[in-house]
Amino acid sequence: MGAHATLCGIPANQIVVYRHHFRTSGTRACPCCSERATAAPTVPCGQERLHDKVLTAVPSPLRTRLLNALRNGAPIAIWINGPADGVAVHAHLDHITDGAEAVKDLLATHDPIGIARVTQPSGEFIVLLPPHTDPVIAWANRPVIWWRTLVRGVTSVASAISRGSPRPR
Repeated sequence: MGAHATLCGIPANQIVVYRHHFRTSGTRACPCCSERATAAPTVPCGQERLHDKVLTAVPSPLRTRLLNALRNGAPIAIWINGPADGVAVHAHLDHITDGAEAVKDLLATHDPIGIARVTQPSGEFIVLLPPHTDPVIAWANRPVIWWRTLVRGVTSVASAISRGSPRPR
C-alpha cells in the first residue's frame, strides 16, 4: 500500500486497509501487488527499528532481555509518540517493577517522547524514546486479574452441575 493507492493502483479511499504482513503467496493477494511487492526493496520491521534504537541504551540485564525478545520477534503492543504527559498513560506506570523512577521522571514533562511496549507472557518491556538522549527501559509485570479466575471457577462448577456430575455429600 502506497501513500494514496495500492501497488496496482486502486485508490486508497476505495478500500478498507488492515495493516499486517503482506503474504505474496496468500490466497487473497492481488497478483499484480504480489509481483510488485516481491520486487520492492525491503524495509526494517518494527522489531528491527526498535532493536536498533535500544542498542544505544545503557547496557543492563533488562536491555539484554529486551534485545533478545526483539530478535525473537516479540510483539510490539504499541509504539506511540507525543508530549510525555499526554502519552504517559501508555507506559503502565502502576505495574512497573524495574526502572520506574527513570520512567516517571521522563514522563513528568511536556517534552516529546516515544513509548513502545514489547509484550511477553509474564509482562512487558516499557521503552521510552526521548529524542535527544538514550532510550530508557523498564519492566512491568502483567496485572493479575483475580475476578477472571473466580468467574472461570464458578463457570466450571456450574458446568459440572449442569452436566449432572455427582455432588459431594
